[in-house]
Amino acid sequence: MTFKLHFFITLLMILGLIISCSNSSKKTPVIKKIHHESNKKIDSNLENSKIKGYIRAYLNLKNTLVNDDKENSSKNWLELENELNKLSFNSNETQKQNEFMLLLNETKLYLKQINITSIESQRISFELISQKLLLLIKITGSAVKLYEHYCPMFNKNKGGIWISSNKEIFNPLFGSSMLKCGYVKSEIN
Repeated sequence: MTFKLHFFITLLMILGLIISCSNSSKKTPVIKKIHHESNKKIDSNLENSKIKGYIRAYLNLKNTLVNDDKENSSKNWLELENELNKLSFNSNETQKQNEFMLLLNETKLYLKQINITSIESQRISFELISQKLLLLIKITGSAVKLYEHYCPMFNKNKGGIWISSNKEIFNPLFGSSMLKCGYVKSEIN
């Protein structure tokens, strides 16, 4: 009896995950149209003057990937790299300063090696850069509340994260094919 109950609960959880990640949601995402009819702008608090530098560049990149916009996402990768080159952080704690410098140098090196020829390769690189930037933000802090989002279906169901300025899910790892797949994993202050 216990095995059957455990199996049934597991089956319900898997079914719930599949349903929550399906793109057949009745909710319509809040999207503003800009420039071309095919381009969308995801609502965010990027207008907030407290979002600066590499975080703004990252969020711009995220939004272009949500929109399946390969051309502009390629430009945003360069913007992110430029902003990271300007980034500095001073801490009285030597260990924290060393951790920051090591992570920043690893991130910049990774950015030089990414392949931006296809939207799929950009999404894989974006998830990896999201992991590194999440650690950077945890060291340096953020002037605004950010959210770590998680999609369990990315990378052949291994899962993937991204950072957003909204609680609402707009998935850059799948774009329009699974726009609402994911959930808020944590809040970052």
